[in-house]
Amino acid sequence: MEFPAAVKVELLFRCGRHCCICRRSCGRRMEIHHIIQDADGGHATLDNGIPLCYDCHDDVGHYNTRHPRGNKFTPEELRKHRERAFRLMEQPPGVYDAVAGELIMMSDVSRRALEDVRPPRVIDLHHEARVARYLSYVVRGCEEQGGGRLRDAIRSFETALGLAESDETLRDYMIGGNYCVAKLHLWECYLDDAWNDRQPEWLHRAINLGFDADAVLEELRRSGAPGGLSCHHWYYLLLQECLFLRDTGIRERSPVEERIDRITSFIELVHNPFCPGSDPKIVKRADDVLSVTRQEIVRDFPNVLFPERSR
Repeated sequence: MEFPAAVKVELLFRCGRHCCICRRSCGRRMEIHHIIQDADGGHATLDNGIPLCYDCHDDVGHYNTRHPRGNKFTPEELRKHRERAFRLMEQPPGVYDAVAGELIMMSDVSRRALEDVRPPRVIDLHHEARVARYLSYVVRGCEEQGGGRLRDAIRSFETALGLAESDETLRDYMIGGNYCVAKLHLWECYLDDAWNDRQPEWLHRAINLGFDADAVLEELRRSGAPGGLSCHHWYYLLLQECLFLRDTGIRERSPVEERIDRITSFIELVHNPFCPGSDPKIVKRADDVLSVTRQEIVRDFPNVLFPERSR
């Protein structure tokens, strides 16, 4: 059932004709989506509508449950997107950072200097400002990763890399190897969250970064880091291989015996006391991962022998 004209007017007014998901200003190129579809008992009411651009409306409405890829938009998530979009329009003036997806609030001084600014004004950062924003997100990501706030860290590192890659050159982002290190940190966050919460999406994003032992070493060389791979890096390569075995689609790409051989090699390198950066905490984490993986292999591959680690 189509939304009544009064409901459309209210929804379009409250979002300022900005898409409630991607936050783009869309003018007349807007559609009102039923959060719960008419066929499923949803009504054409204010509470059940969300204004979307053409692209997001198409994305929200198409999801093949027989061949699921990615994550389907749920009614609860759509309502959260809508309420955030409405709040952004009701807050005092600010500048909306389209890359980071957040509103930067303005002080009284800046509001007086820019009296004609109304939220959300999307800005395109110039090179120097973009580099500064990039660095702030890298710093924030490291702090969030260190505090165990992996989802926040993932967003910060993704935003930082998105800022760098949207610029004309990576030269200033590569100073001190910063860009390379940020990519490695993002890879680690993906793997940790994939292991902790069994989220295949994070593993697939980690895979897209293309890190194996050679790629990690190359990234370290590009960053100017001395020496080779450390105990820390071998741990994440071990974790990645264990996650490959956990994912039914990925583990079929090579024999399970080959993956077990790599896991065995990586755990030995983590345990090697002469490995650079040898750390008992990392060794303990690696042993815990290996213990869980051994149980999963016994369950899923009863005819495959998982060798005990040599002492």
